[in-house]
Amino acid sequence: MHKFRRDVGYKLRVLQHADKIGDVGKACRYFGVARASFYLYGRLSRCKSILI
Repeated sequence: MHKFRRDVGYKLRVLQHADKIGDVGKACRYFGVARASFYLYGRLSRCKSILI
């Protein structure tokens, strides 16, 4: 369960950082994630039963 919470927190930080700076590309480079993963995180975050 601890790893799941850590992963969820990481994904939320990536999304929040991109929202804060307004640039998905820079946020992805900063966190070292692919854009495809970023958009997957976004889709998962909209489905509250999965991510939140």
